[in-house]
Amino acid sequence: MNYQEILAPVDDYKNNLREAHAKNTVEAFDALLQESGVDEQTNIELVKVVRKLEEMVNSLKSKLGVATFFRGLFILIAVVCTIGLVLYFLDIFKVVDSSIIPREWILYSAPGAVVSYVIIFAWLNPVIKRLRAALASNQEALDKALAAAWEQMQPLNRLFQWDTIAKIITKTMPILKLDSFFSQERMDQLVGHFGLVGIDFPNQSVLCCQSGALNGNPLLLAETFNQYWGSTTYHGSLEITWEEYDRDAKRTVTHSQTLHASVTKPSPDYTKEKFIIYGNEAAPDLEFSREPNSYSDKDSFFDKRTLNKKIKELEKMSRDLSTEFTIMDNQEFDASFYAINRTNEHQFRLLYTPLAQQETLKLLRDKEVGFGDDFTFRKSNMINVVLPKHMDNIDISGSPSLFRNYELAVVRQRFIDYSNNFFHSFFFGLAPLLCVPLYQQHRSTLDIFKSVYERGVSFYEYESLANAWSSQCFTPEGAVTPSILKTKLLERNQDHSRIAVTAHAFRGYDRVEYVRVYGDD
Repeated sequence: MNYQEILAPVDDYKNNLREAHAKNTVEAFDALLQESGVDEQTNIELVKVVRKLEEMVNSLKSKLGVATFFRGLFILIAVVCTIGLVLYFLDIFKVVDSSIIPREWILYSAPGAVVSYVIIFAWLNPVIKRLRAALASNQEALDKALAAAWEQMQPLNRLFQWDTIAKIITKTMPILKLDSFFSQERMDQLVGHFGLVGIDFPNQSVLCCQSGALNGNPLLLAETFNQYWGSTTYHGSLEITWEEYDRDAKRTVTHSQTLHASVTKPSPDYTKEKFIIYGNEAAPDLEFSREPNSYSDKDSFFDKRTLNKKIKELEKMSRDLSTEFTIMDNQEFDASFYAINRTNEHQFRLLYTPLAQQETLKLLRDKEVGFGDDFTFRKSNMINVVLPKHMDNIDISGSPSLFRNYELAVVRQRFIDYSNNFFHSFFFGLAPLLCVPLYQQHRSTLDIFKSVYERGVSFYEYESLANAWSSQCFTPEGAVTPSILKTKLLERNQDHSRIAVTAHAFRGYDRVEYVRVYGDD
């Protein structure tokens, strides 16, 4: 089936898209495997050797640990027995008082010392020496076998690219075109034509991004690392003492008490956020926002009662002449979606036709294949922003390192699982947009009359590449917090670009603040 339009996202995913993407993923992996020329049976045999050697190395490490433990134990016994012998001779020569020396200790010290030294030097030391030699030999063999397995898998591992998964998604959903990288062209479309603002902040760094177009309208999936100001409460304590004269006891009594104090100060906090930005010319004057709520749940009597109560509130608001809000015919949709701050009723209804209301309500209530009502949706003129909560716990980078391994079976499973999980999560991140038919039917004028753009890389892509490096590469000296990385294009040639990366972090200093606290004295 050719999905040039998805009018029923939940049903389409459940009945067709899920299976289609799984099939496309397997076919894509098989094609990469065939292109690489990696022989699966050879890899299986290499992995068997690796597993056997790993088993041997682990066994030798375990035996060596036991032998080393017993050697330490017998060394301790030998030392104690030797001390007993020394004390025995000191007692003979009257250097120490024999009354403080247990006679049993002296009696068993000599044989204990002899037996311990014999066990250590005649048995344990040779055993440990042999185990270490065997461990070194097997570890060397294991390293060689692993190197051979990695070498054999290299032709496949190097075929994985950052956009490999994106290409599979595009095949599953032809209406969605995903880019190889987030170009300046896409950035210019979103900012210049669709009016995207607030895309670059000094306290925000892009961890990864994926741009594209939904029926010619620009789309961006991104994850950012954000620094904001929170507060930290510091606690301290001080023990005080004082004396009081007890008249009844006719004596001075000393009292003590522990005083506690706290102080709250600003401190930098950090959070990650994933979001989808979509530019579309439909309903260009409309603004609204909605948050996840419980009104779409109606599995219990309490949920139904809550929904009905909310519907009555909206009906009352709709009758209020001081507001422009007018409740929809599908009152359950209005109460569940709850976009009551919409600025243009006419354009809201152009977007949310009866079909769009029906599919949106189905999306909000579905937890069988979807994630229910877990998304924030904000529309500001031609910019739509979706923040799907369910994407918080998945990796959206599509990094080739996620799949690479020396074992073909592991690589295959990682690739298939990641592709299917990513598509599932990404699709239902897009679903609030897909529920609106006009968003798919309306192509932007930029796409219809598109001209040639310089395909440079946007700063979003530069920041995501910088963040892909180890954090230690950019951590400022003395920093005690994570770093916010910002980039600046210094030079761009035909085959390369030179980028400056600036890391912003905070140092830590010890501070003392005195808080006045009164004790019982």
